[in-house]
Amino acid sequence: MMKSVALAVVALSASLIGAGTARAGVVFSDNFNTENGGAGVLNYTGLANFNVGPPMTDLTDPGTIDLIGNGFFDNYPGNGLYLDLNGSTGTSGTIESKTTFAAGTYTLTFDLGSNGGPNDVTVTMGTFSKTFTRTEGTPSSSLEPISLTFTIAAPATLVFSTPTTDGDLGGIEIDNIVLSAVAVPEPASLTLLGLGAIGFGAFARRRKAAVAC
Repeated sequence: MMKSVALAVVALSASLIGAGTARAGVVFSDNFNTENGGAGVLNYTGLANFNVGPPMTDLTDPGTIDLIGNGFFDNYPGNGLYLDLNGSTGTSGTIESKTTFAAGTYTLTFDLGSNGGPNDVTVTMGTFSKTFTRTEGTPSSSLEPISLTFTIAAPATLVFSTPTTDGDLGGIEIDNIVLSAVAVPEPASLTLLGLGAIGFGAFARRRKAAVAC
């Protein structure tokens, strides 16, 4: 009997955790390879999933970015197309996702490089913000994989922003952006799971007392 109860509690736990994590997984991804028909272009504004805007330190500057790769100003060959966040007009640009993401915990991964430098980019989503500084060739001659995990308390967009001072025609380079929701059990599931564990504990104590008698 005790074994049956234990199995029931395990099954309940698994079902509750599954219910609380059903929304986990990739919610957004972009590798830019299909942009502009697969060909690089300077001063690109037609991104499918991002709006191109001004640098974070001068909102009067329109800002520009370049779509490069596939042999076109290709600093990191073999990576398809990717973005240089300092357009060819000499001003840096910001990209902001067209999608607004719900409150929750997320893991963000992307590949980071630099054309010359040092160049800066600030990654922002709601109250989360982190700045990276890179110089071409460091820490390696390949795009560097970055992984960040954070929680936002309110809906927000994903922003990669650059300063106006990045105006040397070569900037931070970004590729393979993936945003995933992290599996977090819902509060109701946690409460029910706790009640199940308490009930199982009480049953075990009663059974032990009965055996002792």
